[in-house]
Amino acid sequence: MSQLIVFRALQGVGGSGLYSLSQISLAEIAPHGKNALIGMLIGITLATSFVLGPLLGGAISGSNWRWIFYMNIPSGFVCMFGLVILWPRDFGGPIHPWREFWRIDFIGNIFILAACVLMVYSLQQAGTTIFAWTSVEFIATFVVSVVCWALFWAWQLVLKHLPIQIEPVFPVRLVYNRVYMSAVVAMFLSGYCYLAIVITLPERFQIVNDDSALMAGVHLIPMLGATSLGSIIAGALSKRKNNTSRTLVAAACLQVVGLGLLTTFDAPSSPTNPQFGYQAIFGLGVGLTFSSATILTKIQASGRDHAVAQGVMAQVRVLGGALGLVVCNVIFNIHLESLEAKLSAAENDALHRSPMALMDMGEKVEPGITRDVKEVFSTSFQSMVWVMFWVAVAEVVASLCTWEMNPTSLDEIDAAALARAHAGHKQDGIRGGSDTELENLSSSLNTRTA
Repeated sequence: MSQLIVFRALQGVGGSGLYSLSQISLAEIAPHGKNALIGMLIGITLATSFVLGPLLGGAISGSNWRWIFYMNIPSGFVCMFGLVILWPRDFGGPIHPWREFWRIDFIGNIFILAACVLMVYSLQQAGTTIFAWTSVEFIATFVVSVVCWALFWAWQLVLKHLPIQIEPVFPVRLVYNRVYMSAVVAMFLSGYCYLAIVITLPERFQIVNDDSALMAGVHLIPMLGATSLGSIIAGALSKRKNNTSRTLVAAACLQVVGLGLLTTFDAPSSPTNPQFGYQAIFGLGVGLTFSSATILTKIQASGRDHAVAQGVMAQVRVLGGALGLVVCNVIFNIHLESLEAKLSAAENDALHRSPMALMDMGEKVEPGITRDVKEVFSTSFQSMVWVMFWVAVAEVVASLCTWEMNPTSLDEIDAAALARAHAGHKQDGIRGGSDTELENLSSSLNTRTA
């Protein structure tokens, strides 16, 4: 177990970097006029990876845990080989590693890391009853998290006025961009719903319907297909005209409809076939959101802020999902209290930590208890989806706040960027075309937004 924890932590450090850098780099090196295509590709990749997680996890559940790492070897090798061979040699200007290293906002990174980790940790531990909500451990970690959030924002404000060249983790100027910040909130709420449903729905299939881990993952394929389709449609809708805000609103509405229909999946005897259609409606909305938010960020964030802006989108998506899983645990444990008198102390403790503990207990649990736990999880799942439903309603409101009466045309952005790229060629012969050349362009274009 110690090996699994250590290696998973190392994998997480590398994976988190790849998660953001791949999205940023793709937008940086993309040819002009391909904003919609890039948003579509990123949306498809994200949607596919989230759903393939439970599917592949179910496939290897009967094997050794080391396969979690082994499966990354072939794909990782292909990616490294492709980057070494295909990455453009003349991309951008000369880089000075040490100068760039000292421009990193180490203080801001420490504050936001502590704020996010401690917040999720405290809520997760209390939600699984490892800590009591009134315990010193929970209060201390949660309060420190809040303090770190306050210190982070204070430091970003201070950094803006310091005469030093440090790139802030989150430039304060982005906070004043209504369209972008509304999209950030919408992405956070969409991440909450998507990751929560991707985890809890397979759990329901395993616990209530006695499906295998593999089949529980297979049952998510309708969502995977619809999410990928949504990413493609979002890219097509904004290929020429900037329809990102309108697409975000429609996407949030589809998520509300899909989750509202999933609330009818409320009893162990509920038919499973209709929920595949409900999944598809919800997944279509998620795909539209992921792709449109990526395109919108490309438009709204200037060249020097683009990497940060895309990184924030990636972070809030995962942070929202982590919070969603915490809330789902809390809801299940509240419902589980009705069975405390029937369960032993060990069974109570195991189920409070994870409802999947019922699968590990197997025949050790009396049939009557198994039936009761299935009823409890089925009821709690409906409550979880109801919470997701209202979160999706809030996402509709956030998406409406991205609305622009006269959005900047994608053709106009591409034409201006291409002109600057040609100017850069004439001046120094360095390849242009990336967002790093648009530093002064975005501010002039965004004056049209209202």
